[in-house]
Amino acid sequence: MLEVKPQYVLILEGANDAIFGVAFSTVKFNLAKAIDTVRFYKATPILSTLPPNTRDPGINAYIPGYNKAIFDLGASMGVTVVDSYSALATNWAALTSDGLHPNDEGARIIADGAQLIRAAASRNNTAGRSASGTAAPTPGKVSA
Repeated sequence: MLEVKPQYVLILEGANDAIFGVAFSTVKFNLAKAIDTVRFYKATPILSTLPPNTRDPGINAYIPGYNKAIFDLGASMGVTVVDSYSALATNWAALTSDGLHPNDEGARIIADGAQLIRAAASRNNTAGRSASGTAAPTPGKVSA
């Protein structure tokens, strides 16, 4: 982050945690640390919900719980959440390479959701800017 100095960082973490049964509270803790790190480097964090998981039998049933934890964390920390799950779920078979990870088209859809946030943030006036001068998106839910 020191060399690149991004204005925004999209954080999508927890898909493997769901496979291994990591507690929602642990995922929230890890995501909170990632958010703190992004903010330390003066970038704006954006959270993403987990994509579907059709690779590991039974795991997809747990994804909504993880995604609720991600939305709750976003609300409590003032971070916008991109609802990647909803953007991908209806066509997941065509948007995944292995049932767990998005393929190039799936990744583009996730990135498009983050782009919507960036575009909205760039339209904010100076009152909507953070102390570092970067436009701060309004926390909430955005569907890609």
